[in-house]
Amino acid sequence: MKKKMRLVTILGSAALCLGLSGGILATANGCGEKEPPKKVTYTFDFNGAATAIIDQNYNPKITVGDNTTIVSVTLRNDGGVEIPLNGDYTFTPTHFGDYYYNIVVETDGVENTYVEKVSVLDVTAPVVTEKPTTKTVDLGLYGNFEKDLEQFIVSDNNAEMLGYVTKKAVAITYGGKTEENANGYSEYLFKKVGKYTVKVAITDVAGNVAYSQYEINAQDKVAPAINVFGVYYAWQNTDGTVTLPSVNVNEYSNYECTVSAMRNGQTLTQTDGKVTASVGDVLMLTYTATDEYANSATATTKLKVLEKGKLFDGADAEIETLFTSSNGMIEYADGSVIAQMGHPDMREAIQFAFSYPHRLTLNNRKLNFAELGSLSFQAPDIEKFPALGLAYEALDRGGNMPCVMNAANEAAVAAFLQERISFYDITAVVEECMNGADFASSPDLDTIFRTNEVTLRKAEEAIKTRQK
Repeated sequence: MKKKMRLVTILGSAALCLGLSGGILATANGCGEKEPPKKVTYTFDFNGAATAIIDQNYNPKITVGDNTTIVSVTLRNDGGVEIPLNGDYTFTPTHFGDYYYNIVVETDGVENTYVEKVSVLDVTAPVVTEKPTTKTVDLGLYGNFEKDLEQFIVSDNNAEMLGYVTKKAVAITYGGKTEENANGYSEYLFKKVGKYTVKVAITDVAGNVAYSQYEINAQDKVAPAINVFGVYYAWQNTDGTVTLPSVNVNEYSNYECTVSAMRNGQTLTQTDGKVTASVGDVLMLTYTATDEYANSATATTKLKVLEKGKLFDGADAEIETLFTSSNGMIEYADGSVIAQMGHPDMREAIQFAFSYPHRLTLNNRKLNFAELGSLSFQAPDIEKFPALGLAYEALDRGGNMPCVMNAANEAAVAAFLQERISFYDITAVVEECMNGADFASSPDLDTIFRTNEVTLRKAEEAIKTRQK
C-alpha cells in the first residue's frame, strides 16, 4: 500500500522583519533584538486512499518538530459530520467517500491548521452468493433474461449502494462459439437444441465488475407451425398439370414439409411438385411438416385450378384500357357490365388482396356520386403511354414476363422518387429489363422468386447508366 507524506516548514514568529546583518537573515519579535529563526516541522503520513477498504483500520502518523505541539485532531466526513477517532488518531471507515483530518499545531503560541483529505474508494467487486439453476426452454425467441438476472444474489462492501448494482447477460456460448453484447441481451433466438452458457457481468457503482454464468438448455418439443390460406389459386400449366403451392413453415430446427393432393377423395400422383389437373378442378391439399426432433403438424387447404393467364373467362385481347376516374369494369357475355369504382387509393386494393374473399372496413374517402356528376372515358395513346404497351406485351407473353415488368417498375419508380433518374427513364428501364430477361414460359414459384431477384439487380444496373 502506497504512503502519502506531506512535509511543511513554516517560520514560527508572529511578525517578520527582514534586515541584512552580515549577510544573515534575522527575525525579531520587536524587530530589534536578533535571534535565530525557529522552524515548525509538520508531517502527515497515512495509508493511501486509492486502495482503501471498508472496515479496515486507518492509522495516520502525525508528527511535528521539537518546538511544535499538536493542539487537536478531528475528523469529518464529506457531509460535515464528525467521526470519532481512537487515541492514536486512527479510524475505521464504514462508508465510502472523502474524509477530512483537521490538524491544529502550535509553535511559540502561534497556531496553524492543516486539512488533509483521505478518500475511501471502492476497489472490491461484488460477490455472487446465489445464481439461477439451469433453465430449460423451447427453441425460439427467449425474452426472460431480466427474470433470470433477478435470481443472481450478490453482496457488496458498499452495502448502501447495493440497489444500484447492475446485472447484464453479456455473452452466450454454444458449440464453442461465443456471441457478445456489451449492452446486455434482453432476448435471444435459440435455433439449436443443446446447452448454452450465459455470461453475466455484475457491476457496482464504482465500476468494479464480477463475472458469473448460468446455463440454458434449449429443447424442441414444439411442432412446426404451417401457415396456409383458406384457398389457393393456380394456373394450369401447358402440359395439363398444376404446380402445388409452397407454404410458409415456422420452425427453428431443420424440417421437412410434404404435401399430398386429393381430387374427389382420390390421391393424385405427384411429379416434381406437380399433379395432373383440369381447369375448374378443386383439389384438397394436406401439408405435413416434421422437424428433426420428430415433432410434426398438418394443415389442409384448397387449390382451385384456373386457365393459365386468366382470372376470368376471356382472351387476353379482350382486356381493354380506358382512362377514367379509378374505375374498373367487366363486361359479361350478355352485355351487362359490372363496375368497380372508388377514389384513387391503393390501400383498397392492397387490403382486399389480404382479406379476400372478405371485405373489411377501411377508413378512407367514400365515393359521392352527386359530387362526381358524370363519368368520362378516353382510349389511351400507347405511343404517349409506352408503359401500358409494355404491360400488354407482358400479359401477352405470359410466363415470368409479368414478374419481370413488375420488378423493373418497382426499382425504376423508387429511383425516380429518390431523384436518381427522370420520370421518362422509368419506362426505358422497364423496357430494357424485359428485352434482356431470361424468359420462362411455365415458371414455378422458385423461378418467380429468382426472376424477381435477377430483374431487380439488372434494373439497378440500368438505373446507374441513367443516373443524374
